[in-house]
Amino acid sequence: MGVGSPEWTRLISAIKEVKLYAGITFSQKAGDNLFMAQDLISTLGDELIFRHKLHPSGVERGIFSDGTMDQLKVISSAYGRVGMLECGEHWYPSMTFPMQAQVENFNLGPFPYMGNPGDDDYLWWEGGEANTGSVGHYSNLAGAYSFVAAVGYSFVSSPLSQVIASISAEASFEDHPMLYYSIDTTGFNTSKSYDPDSQASWAVLQQIYNGFPGYTPPVEGTLVPWKNVSISYLLSGALNSSETDYN
Repeated sequence: MGVGSPEWTRLISAIKEVKLYAGITFSQKAGDNLFMAQDLISTLGDELIFRHKLHPSGVERGIFSDGTMDQLKVISSAYGRVGMLECGEHWYPSMTFPMQAQVENFNLGPFPYMGNPGDDDYLWWEGGEANTGSVGHYSNLAGAYSFVAAVGYSFVSSPLSQVIASISAEASFEDHPMLYYSIDTTGFNTSKSYDPDSQASWAVLQQIYNGFPGYTPPVEGTLVPWKNVSISYLLSGALNSSETDYN
């Protein structure tokens, strides 16, 4: 979907009609690139956060282009401070640390799909155990509630890493199309955007920098430089999935 397309306009109109904040995760076509995108839309249809997944994971890196660090934002809403990460981003410090340092109350962290905890039919990264663990750890350091939507198993994680609500991947979509969970937001302090004494603070960042192994050569590698995957390249037939860089 392209931002500003007829489909996009119809979606924004629907959000304004129901008068709810909406977190949208979608595959975005922008010029000659595809991005794994997230958008937080206000009740009036205004864009509050727009971002791209910083480093697409696994085979995604052969299709989608990278996001940028400036898109890792937490904003204050009428209900609390809200941030967004996407699926595998909950694992990696370059994405989690800047977000946790901005004092979230809510994290919107959708996954594309997920199996139930204990279901051996899923690979480790598709299953509930690994992802409730990663999101729970994220929630604890952020001090935030995380709402994880997915096709299949979906859940809510508390700031204490507890799964406080969930819905089975085997639930009937007709009977249970959505997971709901209510929170009393009156105690949130939306004016606080950082905590100098937290585990995700400027001082801790300096401690990490100073503690990084001195014997490690200052080599940039291939993960961090911005990766561009053009649609024209994808359509050319030149992509060989066996040669894709899956870092």
